[in-house]
Amino acid sequence: MAVHQLIALPPYSRGMSSDDICGSKHYALTHAIAETVRRRGAEGLLIPSCTKFRGGNLIIFPDLVRPESVIRVVDTEDPDLFVDWNNLS
Repeated sequence: MAVHQLIALPPYSRGMSSDDICGSKHYALTHAIAETVRRRGAEGLLIPSCTKFRGGNLIIFPDLVRPESVIRVVDTEDPDLFVDWNNLS
C-alpha cells in the first residue's frame, strides 16, 4: 500500500487497555479515535486487532484516499481462525 498519510495506533497507548478497546460493546471511544484520525487528514488507520490478526486491522477512509495513492490487497486472514465464537459475551 502506498498512501500519503497513514496513522498507526500503538497497542493500547495513552492509558488505554485492551478492555477499553475490545471489551466494550459501546463504540464511542473507537469512533472518537477514528474521527480524530480523519480530522488529521489521514487516509487510513492501522490499529491493534481485538481478534488477534497478526498485523492489526487496516481501516481505509475511502473518501480521504488521494488519487495518487495505491491500495493493493496482498494477503487476507480468516477471522474464524482467531475468534472463539462460542465464548463471546
